[in-house]
Amino acid sequence: METLDSGIVYESLRTNNIDVADVYATDARIEAFDLKVIEDDKNLFPPYYAAPVVNKELLKKHPELRDILNSFAGKIDDDRMRELNKRVDINGKTEKEVAMELLREEGLID
Repeated sequence: METLDSGIVYESLRTNNIDVADVYATDARIEAFDLKVIEDDKNLFPPYYAAPVVNKELLKKHPELRDILNSFAGKIDDDRMRELNKRVDINGKTEKEVAMELLREEGLID
């Protein structure tokens, strides 16, 4: 088995130089290159769940962030994360812009 950089993997899939690769299910290039994610019915790969990580000092200054971040639990599945990644990787928005859009979409800010 050969290991390739992710950029090469996606380009190789797109150009049919390879048929199968292991990738992150949340990568925006899956949709952009019209690829199909197949189910890992043997559970070969462990799930990678997103989890908020916050600087303790920031949390001390803004304890309300705990509830805001916890409100996202279970709301960002692979499809939604892939869409958020697409806004950055394909549409060219910044991470900050997409984060602000998400907060607005969730009704957490105006």
